[in-house]
Amino acid sequence: MQSENSASTIIGYNSQGVVGPGWNVVNYGDYNSNGITDILWANENSGQVVWWDLADGGQNTVHSLGNIGPEWKAIPSYGNNASTYSPTPPLWYNTSTCQVVRWEISNGEVVSTTEVGRADPNAGWEALGSSSGKIYWRNQQTGETGYWSGSSSANQSWTRLENRGSDWKFLGLGDFANDDSSTSSYPQYSTNRVNGTLWQNMKTGEVSTGYDIVTFTVYSWFYTTVSQSYATRTLGYAAPGWEATIGQFTSQPSGQILGNPPRGSVTDSIIWHNQQTGEILVWDVGNGPGAFHTLNTVSSEWNIL
Repeated sequence: MQSENSASTIIGYNSQGVVGPGWNVVNYGDYNSNGITDILWANENSGQVVWWDLADGGQNTVHSLGNIGPEWKAIPSYGNNASTYSPTPPLWYNTSTCQVVRWEISNGEVVSTTEVGRADPNAGWEALGSSSGKIYWRNQQTGETGYWSGSSSANQSWTRLENRGSDWKFLGLGDFANDDSSTSSYPQYSTNRVNGTLWQNMKTGEVSTGYDIVTFTVYSWFYTTVSQSYATRTLGYAAPGWEATIGQFTSQPSGQILGNPPRGSVTDSIIWHNQQTGEILVWDVGNGPGAFHTLNTVSSEWNIL
């Protein structure tokens, strides 16, 4: 895919193989340190986990990582640079015990399994996704959402975010707020805010994000205060039949506030695929609710991974 002047164009494609029933993408990354992105797959029926070596033809070179069991489900990872030599370690969630474990993979093999934490199996918690070392959850009974911070069960802390009832479908994690709240006019003051959540209301079509607002009060070059609050914002509306995929698919400055240097973070975009018509659109969220770019049409038999 190519990006120029806040627009996206498909410039080519090729087949990587054929996937049988029950297989789902777990993650992307360079699992054998050869500079080429690979695909990690899990079979929801058998629990088998494999990765495709895309440098050697995708499906033609498949490496098994073992069988984790069908009761374990992968926690989606967002904001991962798939071409990195150290891809995000996959996280697994046990649907019976609510235990979460992390796999460390080196040279294409699982070298360790670490327990990250446990949720109450009787309280209705659902693991939504992970980003930057945080695991996001929603309680299916109360609608409460929040995230764990910490690398192991011994140091987990809980940050409550917002309530999203059963009408809301979780779409993913990213930066969808076009502002400069993570920086100040003084270059020595900055902070990295966590990724925001993205939701779609299945009754009204509303697409909404929840995100941190970081406020700097600068009294002098030597003294500043930082305060943080949480907010939600309506980004727009999507009609029935559209499925969303998160990523930076448009120009890199999208969402930044002009200046020297530009302020604010690069805003993520959303690819929408209409399951009825096959139409594909890129929503350049950083440039407003009307910033849609048509890519192509792909038949309804295809899903975006």
